[in-house]
This record gives sequence, C-alpha cells and structure tokens, in this order.
Amino acid sequence: MTDYKDLKLKTDPIVEALFEIRFRKSDAMPSSALAGLVFSAYREQYPHFENLPASNVPQEVRDRDESFHYKATHRISGDGYAISVGDRVCSLSGRRPYKHWEDFKERILGLIEALKQFNVIEVVDRISLRYINFFESEEVFPDHYKYIDFSCNLASKKLEEYPTTVKTQIPVGNCKNIIQIVPGASVSVPPDVSETNGLVFDIDSIMDGPFEDFWSKVDGYLDDIHRTEKQIFFESLSELAKEHFGLAE
Repeated sequence: MTDYKDLKLKTDPIVEALFEIRFRKSDAMPSSALAGLVFSAYREQYPHFENLPASNVPQEVRDRDESFHYKATHRISGDGYAISVGDRVCSLSGRRPYKHWEDFKERILGLIEALKQFNVIEVVDRISLRYINFFESEEVFPDHYKYIDFSCNLASKKLEEYPTTVKTQIPVGNCKNIIQIVPGASVSVPPDVSETNGLVFDIDSIMDGPFEDFWSKVDGYLDDIHRTEKQIFFESLSELAKEHFGLAE
C-alpha cells in the first residue's frame, strides 16, 4: 500500500480545513458558557467574538429539536482561523494558506486539551476532518473534471460531460467519508477577493465512537483520519493533475 503521509502537491488546492468534535456534556453547561470558556482561553489568538443565528433560538428548543444539536451558536476568530461552539459540538477551521498537517494538528490538540481541562464533556461521540479542495481552471466546464479520476454513466450519457454534482459516502478503514464533487464552481480564493471558476473536491472523513481512552489516544485517532483523507485524495487525482500541480514529497 502506498504511504501518502508525506505526499503533497506543490500547488496547494486546500481552501479550507476543518476539525469537528461532537460530544455529550453536562446539562448544566449551556453553549454560551462553554463559548465563554473557549474565548477566555483563546482571547489573544482569536480576539473576535460573535453570536451566530442559532444562539437566538431558546435553549429548550435547541435541546428538543435535533436539527440544532450540532449547530454552532458562537464563534471566535483571528489570524485566518476560527473556533465555533455549539451545544454538542466544537470545531476548528482554517482557510488558505494551509501550512501543513503538523501545524493544524497542533492547533487541534490544543483545543482538545482545553476542552478536557474545562471538564464538561462526558462522552465524545465522533471526530472528523474535512478538507475542501479547489482546482482552479481557466478553461470552461466540462474540462474541470480532468483533475480527478472520475467517470459515471446514466444510460448512454457520460455524466462527467454535464454539470453533475456528486455526493457519496465511502467507507475506508475506520472512517466513513462523505465526498462531494462540484464542477463549474465559483470560489473566492484568498488573498484574491474576486471569484475564480474551477472544481470543488470536498472530503469529510468521520470517525464515530465509542472511543477507547479518547483523551490519551486522540493523537493516533487524528493521524488515522488524516491518513484516510490523504489516501482518498491522492487516489482520486488524475495523472494530469499530478503533472499540472506537481508532487512534492
């Protein structure tokens, strides 16, 4: 099996990376209080605090309506990163430029350690890593598909010749992986403010609990998820993409 651990593209397509942890916590701790703890711990790194729309929904409604269970109610941000907090969820996201896995992982482990110290999480239900990749193309659709090894037929029609958006779930290792492919997408890629056309390749790798000794073994869990995501990414690239964007080991 190919080891993708240190493999990367010279031209980085990652426009956003996101870590999410879902959990069950003490009922006595509302999301606003947890957000306050997070903000206090990260005030210097993430000085901007905002209430999100879900925070306007009464707590009893959020508790009763499952659609709100994993919606963020508050967010803090700064220096290209943001931490979002909800009743049963906390996430760390970073936009381009993405430095490297070691840097992002260190930030994740710092957040997890802070959550552990707050002593409000009773059970961790799942963790996930999501990478949103964008392959810019000056050419018009359907040439956007040329960067991934994709083919799909509907009767006699080759769907890659049409503006077909794909969403699927593929199990790999200990993860379920939600993959989305969006050709003909318009994305604003920092530092530019204007939109650029191309193909979005979105991989959300999810590891469900129960976890054995989560707090002591989370480092390994993160590496497993990241390894799975990289395997899917590089196995999905076309040879043209590898040549065009360049491989760097």
